[in-house]
Amino acid sequence: MKAKDWMPTLDDPLVQEYIRERVGEEGLTVAALIGQKEPVQGVEILETIKDKPSNVRKVLYRLEDARVAEYQKDTDKTGWETFIWRLTLNEVKYQINKERQKLLRDLRSQLQLEKENSFYLCQQGHQRTIFEEAVSLEFKCPECTTPMNFVDNKDRIKELDAAIGELGKIVFD
Repeated sequence: MKAKDWMPTLDDPLVQEYIRERVGEEGLTVAALIGQKEPVQGVEILETIKDKPSNVRKVLYRLEDARVAEYQKDTDKTGWETFIWRLTLNEVKYQINKERQKLLRDLRSQLQLEKENSFYLCQQGHQRTIFEEAVSLEFKCPECTTPMNFVDNKDRIKELDAAIGELGKIVFD
């Protein structure tokens, strides 16, 4: 299934990992609360989450920065502002896809580098070096000065090809 057809939910481990990485565990708690009562007023979130209001607001704004949630500000006649929060998990799908597209580009660049070069390495495995650099180092490791030998990278090329193929199945334009 292409990621474009995927409908993310808070139960999805990929979404949970995304939120944990960008907001932290507290982000999952607040996102779950928003999801249960959506749309929910900021005041209600503050009353439900037993923490300092400033901490809860920071989590809410980090959720917004990560594109997990969004708010709408409503001002009444007296000037009192009310923030209404909603989840935007569909946007998370596009953020995850964007990261996957970057990873795919990086893997393709790495594959091209692997295909176009010969690599050399000392027995201690310090630094994999392309042929031109190995020549300039007289095939001696810059760290331990032991001789560097040719490294067969056919398996690495196969691994990269496989990773690109798998990632290509789930990335969308």
